[in-house]
Amino acid sequence: MAMVELDKYVTMIDAIISVSDPYQVSPKKIRKAIQELFAVDLTPNRKEMNDLILERFNALQENPMVFVSKELMEDKDEEIALRISENDKKIKRDSDNESSKRQARKATTRKKRKTTSARTPSSNGINAKNVILSDSMQEFLGEEALPRTQVVKRVWDYIKEHDLQNPKDRRQIICDEKMKPIFGKSLDMFQLTKVISKNLLNPDELVNGDTLIKKGGKSSKEIPKSEESSEE
Repeated sequence: MAMVELDKYVTMIDAIISVSDPYQVSPKKIRKAIQELFAVDLTPNRKEMNDLILERFNALQENPMVFVSKELMEDKDEEIALRISENDKKIKRDSDNESSKRQARKATTRKKRKTTSARTPSSNGINAKNVILSDSMQEFLGEEALPRTQVVKRVWDYIKEHDLQNPKDRRQIICDEKMKPIFGKSLDMFQLTKVISKNLLNPDELVNGDTLIKKGGKSSKEIPKSEESSEE
């Protein structure tokens, strides 16, 4: 994976950094959160990813609008959903532009002709691809399938709307009765992305439209609630 391909995660990296304590967050934690959220293995590109995370961390620290004080940092929680939404739009625009360029290079006599393929997102649009939600997540969000970033956005919208963040440590989420079947009694931001990821599945992992293929050869219609895991 080239460095340029890692750039697609910049907006999500920024969103995670913006709601984290700069004295406790680490490249390892952010990298794992990205891996869990997008279901990718970044181990072969660990150094490049860590360098990118540090680069974004330093850039955000130098920006007084992002890291001014702990109190102001708490307000950044409200921006994570917006950043995710903006990332969806940016990836869609980038994908459209790339597709348009490819069509322009191939065209010889009809350079100005508009084609539907010029509007088709490329394989880099990982954020825009729909995934299947577990039964519990479907009940929680009222949708059967959504892009990963939209799932995160809507979970955060719910958290903010119902004021479920610990006022003493806004990285911690105190779950209400509706969230508990999926997320348990409480969890932090990094655990949140992990649990969300375990309740999402790519459509090609479905059998007969409603059964999940899981590791070990077992199958189930429901994705199990994840257990909290410690950092390696």
